[in-house]
Amino acid sequence: MTPASHSFDVGQNRDQFRLGPDALVDVRFAISPGHELVSIVRALLRSRGRPMHRAALTRIRSAAPARDVRLLGTLVGQVGYVPDFLVQPDLSDPGTVASAIRATTIQQMSNELALAVRDGGGYKASVRELLDHPESARDSLADAWQRLWNSAVAEFWPRCDFILGGEIRHRSHQLATRGLRAVIDDLHPSLSWTGDAIERFPSNHGLDIDCEGRGLTLIPSVFSWPAVHIGSDLPWRPTIYYPARNAGMLGTMSSFAGLDQLMGATRAAVLRQLTLPTTTTDISAALNISPGTATHHVTVLRAAGLVSTERVGNHAWHARTARGDTIVDLPDEL
Repeated sequence: MTPASHSFDVGQNRDQFRLGPDALVDVRFAISPGHELVSIVRALLRSRGRPMHRAALTRIRSAAPARDVRLLGTLVGQVGYVPDFLVQPDLSDPGTVASAIRATTIQQMSNELALAVRDGGGYKASVRELLDHPESARDSLADAWQRLWNSAVAEFWPRCDFILGGEIRHRSHQLATRGLRAVIDDLHPSLSWTGDAIERFPSNHGLDIDCEGRGLTLIPSVFSWPAVHIGSDLPWRPTIYYPARNAGMLGTMSSFAGLDQLMGATRAAVLRQLTLPTTTTDISAALNISPGTATHHVTVLRAAGLVSTERVGNHAWHARTARGDTIVDLPDEL
């Protein structure tokens, strides 16, 4: 991630992600376990953690191997540049990140470590030591990443993955119904759509990033809340990391034991049935319940914002909302 990755800060510059016609059609959303782990390391390095994730970070801190946090913290620091080879932003499967770190070319790793020294986001003297022995440093960093993930972070990943998946589904629905401007303007107060670019203000750096031929990835995050981070260095795709709107759910999801327990078996079955627009009669027939019972459950679900209803002629068609999709996808065990 570029040196601007410690924003949302007090600078008065503007970063621009310029999107020509080709880049505009190559804007995509993704999930990055590497970014979550880096954000966790940063949070562990701070004397005051984020209140939203205090319970999770306390548990992670108690389980995390201290030597691995120290080693990764050498590159991550509390602010500033983070080497992208440590994040592997293109990978959504946490099981592949450590191997990808180990497969990073020595030249690429050395280039990014040199940037870390110049930016000063990590600890310069320790980073220089890694530069002196790049091959062993690369393997040590990959091992540290894997141990930290397995021992302290993996248990939280199903919850994070659920939150981030719900965020992407919400944004996809928003994109389909309201367009890209509405999506960008709603991601974070520092981000806005200018007509041909995504602008980030404030920033300390004033970067001008041409996404033509490279595309742009938008990655929601749980543990980096409330900050926006950016990545723009080759060979990686330009990337904007932004806080997922439901990042605070991490602390409450462990009390959910599944959809049936959450709202009752019949109401949960009605919600599951509404993958596609469905009439009350069809719900009644599919679930073997009376039309009156189906109407009652749909009314309750609609009042909760989980179902929308549209009348066409003499028929009322019911379908899940984006919020309803999120609830249906709730894992049975988190």
